[in-house]
Amino acid sequence: RVDLDGVQAGWFTPIAATGLQLFDGEGRLLVKIARVETEKGIWSWIRTSSDLGTIRVSGVEAAISAADGTTNLEQALQPILDQYATDTPTEVDASSANLPTGTIEVLDSKFLLMQHNRPEQWVVAMPRLHVVLPTAGQVIGPIEMQATVADISGTVADSRGTIAANV
Repeated sequence: RVDLDGVQAGWFTPIAATGLQLFDGEGRLLVKIARVETEKGIWSWIRTSSDLGTIRVSGVEAAISAADGTTNLEQALQPILDQYATDTPTEVDASSANLPTGTIEVLDSKFLLMQHNRPEQWVVAMPRLHVVLPTAGQVIGPIEMQATVADISGTVADSRGTIAANV
């Protein structure tokens, strides 16, 4: 189930959604997102839907639990993904495909990571993730990320660290 507090949209003003929440099949909250906003208005999406512009996702909070080679988040999203899955593989030449372009930014986000039957619980605080979607011929686009990681269960000594990446 997905809940949403509000949406604002205009022909020429950016589209924004606030208070998104994703629940699993048993009603447990998995992900909260304070705000998702685009820099494009409805008219711009109609004219050039393959150009995403910049999409900003801020205030993401998620508790992700891994077990048996999957996560609670993957399991919750599986029914949605199955709707778009195809049984027939299609060959697409990436250089000629109409690949979406744009940038995705994730700001001020926190993730709690756990594994079934393990005592450690890790918090990843990510003030900024900046991803430019790849163009034809690229496997991945430029990515910048900053995060801090810490074990909050108290089972790992000196567990605080920082990750900075520029790929």
